[in-house]
Amino acid sequence: MIWRWFIKKVPLVLGFWLGVTALAFVIGRIAPPRPQLYLLSWQAGDPLSIMILDVDLNVSIRFEPEPSLPGIAVTGWALSPDGEQFAVKNAYDLMTMDKRGRNQRWLTQDGTNNHSPAWSPDGTKIAFVSERDNNSEIYVMDAEGGNQTRLMNNDLYDESPSWSPDGKYIAFVSDEGGDLEIFVMDSDGNNPHPLTSNEFSDTSPSWSPDGQHILFTSNRANAAYQLYVMNADGSDPHVLVSIEGGHVLPARAWSPDGHFIMFQEVVINTGRMYVANADGSHMRPLPNWKPPMVTPLWFTPGS
Repeated sequence: MIWRWFIKKVPLVLGFWLGVTALAFVIGRIAPPRPQLYLLSWQAGDPLSIMILDVDLNVSIRFEPEPSLPGIAVTGWALSPDGEQFAVKNAYDLMTMDKRGRNQRWLTQDGTNNHSPAWSPDGTKIAFVSERDNNSEIYVMDAEGGNQTRLMNNDLYDESPSWSPDGKYIAFVSDEGGDLEIFVMDSDGNNPHPLTSNEFSDTSPSWSPDGQHILFTSNRANAAYQLYVMNADGSDPHVLVSIEGGHVLPARAWSPDGHFIMFQEVVINTGRMYVANADGSHMRPLPNWKPPMVTPLWFTPGS
């Protein structure tokens, strides 16, 4: 009797576990990939190397650009929306290279300081900051370096361009009024207007992937800079991360899925880069990150 019952039940049990296995396989195939990080690394006098970290901050890959680049000269970079190219500040100019550091080509070579590249969401343009007109201004150019155009004509200090996810707007920092404030303008430079206005310094805007919020740093609460978040129209600014006895410095903050943020902590001239949940919880330091180093970049595998 027992063996007859067992024979009857075996197909049901096998069917159940085969179904569970198939479902797990399908979920694994359709689940979105978790974001990862590119991290630049070098030792004094050594060439630049690039590491890839998973979201749990484990190093999985390390490689060097070809031809090699002096690590000390690279002080800023950005990743194209398709994940295929870097825009890199190398000394005083901007260049591009593919995601393995090859096919390097110059975007600017005008003998002035060009920095802070930011790709448009469609990948066709790069906003950047240039001092070619004797003050710091925001420019935009084609992704290949052509049609370099100044977006605003003033004598102010304009910095830190950040595209909205729909590509219609650029948030930036300006010292109009005597202190640093967050502004936004149309992507062609028209209609600039402030999102913040106070007697303190608000800097380093970073748009959330859904376009609803902007992260920034401010010293409005005390002498130290802390990480704030506000609605995209400038309303409801409030502290997201505060470091006791130290500063929170800017980073290209949001992961592509909007689930994580990144920022730097500086306490008495020492610094650590952190990844946290988007609400500021569960802070985790990046391993092997010691300033001066370039801010890590988020990317989505396979994008």
